[in-house]
Amino acid sequence: MSKKIISLKDIDRSLTVHLKQIHSDPLINMIKYADCNTGLGSSIDKNGFPVTGLTEDKEVRNTSGKSNTIIPGTRKEMEKLLDLPEGTLKQTSDYWSNYKIKVDSDPIKLELNQPHDLLKYLFALGQSNVANSLSEIDSSSQNEFVLYSEEQEAKDRVLGRKALKEAYILSEQLDLETKIKILSVYGEVVDSTSPNTIIDRLEARLEDDPEKFLQIAKDNKLVIRALLSQSLDKAVLTTKNGAIYHGDVVVGHTEDLAIQAISEDETLRAILKAKLSGDMKLIADAIGK
Repeated sequence: MSKKIISLKDIDRSLTVHLKQIHSDPLINMIKYADCNTGLGSSIDKNGFPVTGLTEDKEVRNTSGKSNTIIPGTRKEMEKLLDLPEGTLKQTSDYWSNYKIKVDSDPIKLELNQPHDLLKYLFALGQSNVANSLSEIDSSSQNEFVLYSEEQEAKDRVLGRKALKEAYILSEQLDLETKIKILSVYGEVVDSTSPNTIIDRLEARLEDDPEKFLQIAKDNKLVIRALLSQSLDKAVLTTKNGAIYHGDVVVGHTEDLAIQAISEDETLRAILKAKLSGDMKLIADAIGK
């Protein structure tokens, strides 16, 4: 299950999710005693507001930077489902002052098709001390609680094995140059590495997250994305406040916009490739285009 829920459309509401406490004290790792209970309350964000786990409407911009569409956030959707006045579930609302989920020695069952259970799920999911699956329990020392769905856990394992098999098959079909491009997107520098080392490093990435590997390897803009990564790594391009620059010229205000710009500008691509090569004649030829 994804930790980031932007819209209720991202949730399979047919699922039953369980919430349980992992340890009564994360410092000494004591298992929770029977008949004891505690409360999962809100953490505080960097602005001093309670973390609700809910999101506001999000404006999505197209490649030109103009507003394209609005994705409805979960806060307004939950207010409608719970028949609450608009604004009740805002971060600044008193609603969250004493909001807690009571957790005892047995897992809490949350039926996501029930609005109040769905709110508990979103709230718990937003807290930094809640793992989002049984496999994530040991990923952070902060984890004190865990959300898990037995059905989803089984489904994820099946999909994970399928993705791993597909990733290995695809990896065998890739040439060495493509493998280097994929590694560069991961942020790895492989200029003078032996083929076996490249394959080993690629397969380590593949095994760690086969779905991410497949996403990168199947990206129809892999060549441009690799060129961008290599250019940033070699300081041919730089970043400032999230924007990507070539010298003093903004290539794109986001990575996606920069990729779009590079893909549409043949001269810029030639210049970047020439600068990466370090060949002064190629650089002069590229600039002269």
